[in-house]
Amino acid sequence: MCALSLTLVPAACLVVETDEGGEETSGGSAIVAASLQYGFCGGSCKTVIVIEGAELVATLRSRQDLTLLENRGRLTARARDDLDEIAADLADRELRPRYGCPGCADGGISSFELRVGDDVSAHQYDHERPPEVLAPLNKMVDDIVDALSTCQSSPRVRVTSCTPR
Repeated sequence: MCALSLTLVPAACLVVETDEGGEETSGGSAIVAASLQYGFCGGSCKTVIVIEGAELVATLRSRQDLTLLENRGRLTARARDDLDEIAADLADRELRPRYGCPGCADGGISSFELRVGDDVSAHQYDHERPPEVLAPLNKMVDDIVDALSTCQSSPRVRVTSCTPR
């Protein structure tokens, strides 16, 4: 079975945003992590991407969840703006917890959590058939995973430290 998963880190792991005076802010909406996972595979089966501002850390893991390598990059300013826009758009919508049949017929599972202020919501969908509302997020994550898996900078990602898988 193949599975793709986008997920945000739990609220306790989120970067605390502060204003100029050092006071904590709710931070609006954000997509802060993603993971791409394949079921029965050899080598790297799962890529977990943590996003802190524009910084990216991609950890490639085995089927047994052992860390194989860690790659780093940085979102371009345009990509950071695009991701913020996607998060803001999703925050304004009433999203369902599940779309279609994620993981059916080896279709892949995408899931993500969206932080809006202090609230976090979880959602799943079939990666190969994302609902229209999630297609921009699905494409963004594919682009990030591709750049950090192949160690090739792209219009959205500048690779800073990388070992190709």
